[in-house]
Amino acid sequence: MNRTLQVAALVSATTSFSLCAAAQVSSQVPAAQVPAAQGPDLAALLRDRSVTLVRASKLFVPGKDGADPTYIDGQKHWLIYKDKQIQGIVREPDTPVEIAQSELAARLVDYSKSHPQSVAVPGFVDADSRWFRNPRDLGDRGADPTASAADALETWQEGPEELLTQAGISVLFVPATLEAQASGKGALVSLASQEPSLLSEGAMQWRLSSLNTRGSNLTRGDVVKGLASAFDAARKYEEAKEKYEKDLADFEKKRKDFLAYYKKNPLKKGEKVEETKSAPAPRQQRGRLPQTKEELEQMLQRVPPAMRDQIRARLEAQMKEAAEAAKKAAGEAAPEKKDDAKTDTKKAPPKPARPKALPVEAAKEAMLRVLAGKEALRVEVHRADEIRALVEVLAEEGVERVTILGGTEAHMVTKELRSIDATVVLRPETLPATGVDALPEHMAASAKRLSDEGIRVAFGSAGTKSGRALPFLAARAVAFGMNEGLALQALTGNGIEASGAADIVDPGIVIWSDDPLATTSTPVAIVRGRLERKLATPSRSESGAASDKNTSPKNTSETNK
Repeated sequence: MNRTLQVAALVSATTSFSLCAAAQVSSQVPAAQVPAAQGPDLAALLRDRSVTLVRASKLFVPGKDGADPTYIDGQKHWLIYKDKQIQGIVREPDTPVEIAQSELAARLVDYSKSHPQSVAVPGFVDADSRWFRNPRDLGDRGADPTASAADALETWQEGPEELLTQAGISVLFVPATLEAQASGKGALVSLASQEPSLLSEGAMQWRLSSLNTRGSNLTRGDVVKGLASAFDAARKYEEAKEKYEKDLADFEKKRKDFLAYYKKNPLKKGEKVEETKSAPAPRQQRGRLPQTKEELEQMLQRVPPAMRDQIRARLEAQMKEAAEAAKKAAGEAAPEKKDDAKTDTKKAPPKPARPKALPVEAAKEAMLRVLAGKEALRVEVHRADEIRALVEVLAEEGVERVTILGGTEAHMVTKELRSIDATVVLRPETLPATGVDALPEHMAASAKRLSDEGIRVAFGSAGTKSGRALPFLAARAVAFGMNEGLALQALTGNGIEASGAADIVDPGIVIWSDDPLATTSTPVAIVRGRLERKLATPSRSESGAASDKNTSPKNTSETNK
């Protein structure tokens, strides 16, 4: 069989080509009934070097635009992977596509034959990791609230490759600080290649409370006061910036008139340009100055006799000063009498004074970007009363992109969370014996309840080695009744959403030997762009950490075929 026929066996003919968005596909729909959608023709896909077609026995297609994620039969379809994202699927071909071998540019990756039970899913995301940061920096309560985690990454740390080879985690979100009330932007780090690399900056973070925060139902709403004050300060800062811009525009106009006048009427020898003098700041007075001498004497009656002469002298001086200032102001405001001999002479404008520029305040600039919807905000908060108070502030300010971190009692306020379209990052927590409304096997049960109520859920480890347990935690949520597709969505796209990535983040596509949530399944390979990295790892069911032999770079390979 020539190369043209081999390619034809992988993709459908141009005349019957179907490109289906994830939102339109259901694993129950027979292949012949999959609806067609607008998209590039098949030949264009095959000629596009940026396209990678990925195939396994089952394909996980993430939810898009509010649609549920779904599994697709890999024997009939391929994932279209382009521009760092899964763009959709293409159906198995029925007839050949006539395309010259030399024109085939797309990458074709097929694991359906070598691994008959294989499943292809996007790389998992740990939405709250502690890797690549110095613990001392994370615990600094006085950290600069504008410092980014990206500037302090320690990517030389050893051990994170186990997250990929054992748990399929290819992206980590690490915060800037943990203990400070306000911190700078977090960072998203990729584990897809053998050297960890920065993918994007993420959201800034506020810590309103922790599980150890004390309080009562009457005081827990007060934890949002600091955040509300920060929003208020940012808006006042914005108003000051707008005033400066207005004053600057006024200055430029006056300066233009000033230059035009002296270009037409040059200064003669000995003449000076009149300067614009800033109005003196009014003197601060305690109380109201008396307007007449009679009023002054009445005021002095309330003063001890020994002090009257001294206070009388001071108040008379202030009254005189105020009267002269009022007289001068009235004189300047009065219309100037025109000299008949100079009726056509235009008065020389004074030299305008440039307004003083405002200092740039990075923290307030960041809050303005949050208010404008340009950046996301992550807020650590746990109890129901605290979450309600937070939702009220965010709704009032119109904040649209928010992630609730921790959210221990979030299952009690699902209606409020839906009103702001929040994502909740659930983490393994050591819950206090009292003071919090916990569910039996809290994390799994909470994930199920939140997803049932339409709340986006993501998973974070709040640690380093503990990240390997995230697929198991998702599996426990499925055991408690959570939809499996939504559990995988929580491990993939929702984790990136919760991180507030500033750029498109590519987690790659991980090929698993079996169901990713099964304890016996292992990652086989990761495909990212045109790179394919084979992963050698023991089964997750084996006890203990993987051996150095199984997780060392010597047992991985990376190709670009």
